Amino acid sequence: CNNQRELGCAWSTGTATCTQSTCLRFATDATCTGQPGCEWSIAGSIGMCVASECGSFDERTCQKADGCEWAQMPKSANDDTEVELCIQTRCNMAHKAPECGTIINDGCMWQDGKCFDQAGLNCDNMDVVYLIDGSAGARAQFGLYSSGYVGLINELQKAQLFMTGTGPSTSVPSGTEGQRAAYVAYGGSNFLFAGAQGIGSNGEITGRTAEKDANLAVLRVKESTDANRLLSLAAAKVNDLFSNAQSGSRQKAVVIFAAGPIADAA
Repeated sequence: CNNQRELGCAWSTGTATCTQSTCLRFATDATCTGQPGCEWSIAGSIGMCVASECGSFDERTCQKADGCEWAQMPKSANDDTEVELCIQTRCNMAHKAPECGTIINDGCMWQDGKCFDQAGLNCDNMDVVYLIDGSAGARAQFGLYSSGYVGLINELQKAQLFMTGTGPSTSVPSGTEGQRAAYVAYGGSNFLFAGAQGIGSNGEITGRTAEKDANLAVLRVKESTDANRLLSLAAAKVNDLFSNAQSGSRQKAVVIFAAGPIADAA
């Protein structure tokens, strides 16, 4: 049944039958993302909201399934109420070296007493600010994503970064391995968001995964109808972020995503 998720199928542990997934009622990736047990799939001929690989399992089935783990997760992107559900394991869920890179997947590596995605280990000692195009053009359909803007944020949130574990607005102790990150959505003259006060790291550069994910969840729901792409305000925000983060001698990088020409690019 799980092999037919892209056709709208989901396993019902209550009836022990393969049924139609309730995730199908969410028509866009924006409404699908954050729904417990659902994910936006681009594996088929069209993008659609399907049951996640482990999302339809109950606790007993989950604990026996390879690549799945029973966990407490936020109810949705806009609701921090925790619910228990079965999710696909990530590198940072392995708590012992023998579990890392074997039981979970081959892309994980045990380092400094923790399990990390190998792809993120090459950005050590680096502070990275991602500038995300939030203009009207970026919100159009992109490939199998109903919104390029939402699709990009979803992919950034899935990324398992090798992070320092340190909070925002503080210097990183010497010898601490890992990277820190911040995310800024830019667009027209009235559209610039890096997060929200009281959520995650308040939009500041952080070395904590949970704060990084919370910052991105705030950006995901920001709306804009302005077609302009202006980087001048975003550039000033980047300088503030690096300054507040006390980056010091850490390497600094800015990654710019744009769905079209930038109006004020030099």
